[in-house]
Amino acid sequence: QYLLGTGLVTGYRLRRQLDFTARYNYLRPYGYSPLLLDRSGTTHVVTFDGNAEPVRNLRIGAQSGFDFERQRQRQIAFQQVGLRAEYSLGNTFTARALATYDTFQQAFSSVRFDTTIVRGRFQAALGTRYDGIRHTFGNVNLFFDGLQIGRSRIAGVVAYNGYTSRFDSIQANLIYDLHCFELLATYSDFGTGFRSGREVRLFLRIKAIPFDSNFGTGRRGQPFGTGTGRDF
Repeated sequence: QYLLGTGLVTGYRLRRQLDFTARYNYLRPYGYSPLLLDRSGTTHVVTFDGNAEPVRNLRIGAQSGFDFERQRQRQIAFQQVGLRAEYSLGNTFTARALATYDTFQQAFSSVRFDTTIVRGRFQAALGTRYDGIRHTFGNVNLFFDGLQIGRSRIAGVVAYNGYTSRFDSIQANLIYDLHCFELLATYSDFGTGFRSGREVRLFLRIKAIPFDSNFGTGRRGQPFGTGTGRDF
């Protein structure tokens, strides 16, 4: 018994404007072994990945692959196709889009768009995900924090679930500055879950004493956000 395997990688790069990578993997077992530990499957696939920067601050890319083993079995050989784009202006603005085309169901299984804005202490983020198989927006999430109005600072979280056509969470947090004290008002509305419903909480806290509220979390302690990546 023996294995015949090959792994090849080639790439091309033109400064920051273009880079392309192709990978080829082949694995085929010969002979027979009664031990499951010695058995191996068959792999015969080529994958592609490319990135380009047609204009400054805009990056686009695509990736896919072709499975020769599936072609031999008269099945769909092309793997899922991924398309992505990102536009950023330093740490102040970022917009990302990612689409996945399912070659087996011949439809865009997922289309996602995320954007973040940072202006001083104010930051906002929007994240959406569209399910192309079920033709609905699976999630639409909005988050903002640091909105300053006079001596008040306002933050909010909205999480909408398109599969249930309900809001998983609507939360608002208001902090009013009283010099050495802060007046906190938190509004929460959970549309689903074991303890669904609305609640309003009021706190008067001393700034010098550590304090933590339940704003931005769910009934199980899970965080609500847009899932836009490393920044939020």
